[in-house]
Amino acid sequence: MGKGISIRIAGSLLILPLTLPIGGQAFGRNSEAIYEEVVVTAQKKSETLQKVSAAVSVVDNKRLTDLGVTNLVQITNLATGVAVAPIRSRANIYIRGVGQALASPNADANVALNLNGIYLPQSMAGTAFFDVDRVEILPGPQGTLYGRNSTGGVVNVMSRTPGDSFAFDGFLEAGNYSSFQGMAGIDIPVSDTLLSRTAVTHKRHDGYIEPRNQLDDQDSTAVRQTLVWTPGVATELTGVLTYTSEGGIGNTLINDPNLECSIADGACVLFDAEEEGYKYDVDVYQGSLTLRHDFSDSLTLIYIGGYSYLDQDSNSGLFSGPPAVQLLNPETSEGQSHEARLNVTADRVEGLFGIYYFDEDIYSAFDVAPVPVVRFFNVLDAAAHGFAVYGQGTYALTDAFRVTGGVRYSENVKSVDGSNSTFSATTGDLLVVNAYEGRLDEDRVDWKGGVEFDVATDSMLYANISSGFTPGGFSTGPQVLGEPAAKPFEPVTLVAYVAGVKNRLADGALTLNLEGFYYDYENYQISARDQTTAQNLVYNAEKSTVHGIQLDSRFKPGPNDNLGVSVTYLHAVADILDTPGGSFDGVRLPFSPRWTVNLDYQHAFDLDSGAQIRASLNFKYTSSRWTVYTQDTPGYYQKANTHTVLNLGYFAPADRWSIQLYVRNLEDNVVKTSCANAVPGPAGCYFEPPRTFGATLGFNF
Repeated sequence: MGKGISIRIAGSLLILPLTLPIGGQAFGRNSEAIYEEVVVTAQKKSETLQKVSAAVSVVDNKRLTDLGVTNLVQITNLATGVAVAPIRSRANIYIRGVGQALASPNADANVALNLNGIYLPQSMAGTAFFDVDRVEILPGPQGTLYGRNSTGGVVNVMSRTPGDSFAFDGFLEAGNYSSFQGMAGIDIPVSDTLLSRTAVTHKRHDGYIEPRNQLDDQDSTAVRQTLVWTPGVATELTGVLTYTSEGGIGNTLINDPNLECSIADGACVLFDAEEEGYKYDVDVYQGSLTLRHDFSDSLTLIYIGGYSYLDQDSNSGLFSGPPAVQLLNPETSEGQSHEARLNVTADRVEGLFGIYYFDEDIYSAFDVAPVPVVRFFNVLDAAAHGFAVYGQGTYALTDAFRVTGGVRYSENVKSVDGSNSTFSATTGDLLVVNAYEGRLDEDRVDWKGGVEFDVATDSMLYANISSGFTPGGFSTGPQVLGEPAAKPFEPVTLVAYVAGVKNRLADGALTLNLEGFYYDYENYQISARDQTTAQNLVYNAEKSTVHGIQLDSRFKPGPNDNLGVSVTYLHAVADILDTPGGSFDGVRLPFSPRWTVNLDYQHAFDLDSGAQIRASLNFKYTSSRWTVYTQDTPGYYQKANTHTVLNLGYFAPADRWSIQLYVRNLEDNVVKTSCANAVPGPAGCYFEPPRTFGATLGFNF
């Protein structure tokens, strides 16, 4: 049945270009129409957005700044079909219902997050990002170009690079909840061959949870140094160093016996978090080095090396009490990666060939206390490393018809060594210890095949079949109590069938893109409690089915108006899902709303002085969805909601300075971003910020 739907979707897409007027015939010739060509690197080469045979979403620096985006969660309000579930410094990303439900530090993401081409582990995905040039969101699977953990897709965050002249830019922002944010960046041309950009940001606000306004606060500082050196016309070396410090109490799991109060309203937390010792101290160090050398116009070598380190000391709540039950979670994570590739172009051939290596180490401890009778202390040491070779190319059979093929071979090794201990809460004596260990070696071949056909100059049909995977691993516990073998779980695999059409009409004033997709999704990883061993272990959903349609459109009739509309319909179901707690066959996958609709509109009013007054609206509708697979507790359910952001500002000539007023979450809706089983239950959740408003002063010299 699912494949039949997929075929019908693909057939409809093939007919669509024949029914659309081509070129300027749609609205007549419009001399004032302005089309801004968007260049992306989502497929590891520079190309215009309309030439990418995929539904890529791009959010540029201006929209990120105007909408006050300072973390990955807020991206969900700018891109259709995307959800982000934050868990302290972590962030589990979902694209079209494909994501990672596990919060365990040794579980891999199903959507890859990259900063300047460097993969970031899940443990670092929730930290603040700033001074961003653009964010590119590419649906999955991307097994050939990105390899592991790109099953659901890829999110690429590209930071700003220095300009070739002196510049100083930034903004100051203040609002309710005693919020303050400042960001400043300075470009310095050190010499004819060396350019520098230094950027720094600080943000703080009180907590959003009443009545004490402690939980869900923020106190973060970050600095980034970027150097670009061009020793010759054919060589460029870019180095980026970023340091981020997070403090305060941070986003916290809200859990209370009074479910209606704490979950429905996001309020009524009556204890003092500071007195209970709640804290969120995180330091993140990231660095990347990119070398680009052009051997000729048709052959380029690119090397990208990266390093990341996280040090976390967290004390948050599992249950707000009384008495409060806390989760102490110290964690360190360290990783490095190296990638080298050759990009090749010829008369009818364009391709790339590369090699990749990564190494990661994680130490994590969980200390649950105080509990009236016992205290739990779990320790985990995990490591992973791997190697891959890949290639992908496109061959033009004619001027209008192209075929694409790609393959990637990966070797991945994982090891885990840990223990789960139970102590007496009164005497401190060790009562039970369950130690476990394991090693997993996996080989994997991923592939892609596709076709592209130019129906007209500005209309392209495409179809792709591709595969991807997320490695398997081990539960944080033994498979059999008293035995050392850790319980393994299977790798996630996904094969996608995609067909789409891209159109640019009315002299570029209208962009109209449509994509249909069908996923064979196997071994979705979930956590369930095994009552025989009293452990939370990882299990696999044998089979899931995902299919849907995504529409992206943008209309820009002139320089002062810009309207965008995106709609995604999604059907995502676990066909076979068996756990020790029973069968969950047929449940909707978490974070899989049937409908998401994004609408944004910007209008500029020209003034005689050369200044402008600019107004913008960003609106998102998300239909109802579940945040966990069990779907047995109302607290896990999120009803349909809207999210509106409004901006109104004055911009001086040449945008030298500006002042804007904003309101975010105009509706003041309480929206769950993620939930988890909690002790004593029945549910614990994280929330989006409530209505916030304020003013922003920007400058650009």
